[in-house]
Amino acid sequence: MTMLRPDVTLDFLRNRQKGRLPDLLGVQLVSLDQGQLTGELAIRPELLAPNGFLHAATVVGLARYVLRLCRASPICRRRRRISRRSN
Repeated sequence: MTMLRPDVTLDFLRNRQKGRLPDLLGVQLVSLDQGQLTGELAIRPELLAPNGFLHAATVVGLARYVLRLCRASPICRRRRRISRRSN
C-alpha cells in the first residue's frame, strides 16, 4: 500500500483549488485518509441543466477533479475502486 506523503494534506489540496474550476463549482474536499480522498458538491440551481436535472458537466467536474488528485499524487495510486454515494 502506498503511504501518504507528509506534504499532501487536506489544507494543501484545498488551497490548490482556490479560484479554479473546482472552487467555482463548489467542490469541497472533506477527508483525506490512507488510500482515500472524499469530495462533496452542494447542488445549487446554477448547476442544473435547463430541464431541471443536474448538469452532466457538474458530475464530471467533481469526479474528474477528485480522481485527478488521486492519480497525480500517491494518495490513492493503488486503489482502483471508485465509489459514488448520493444522499
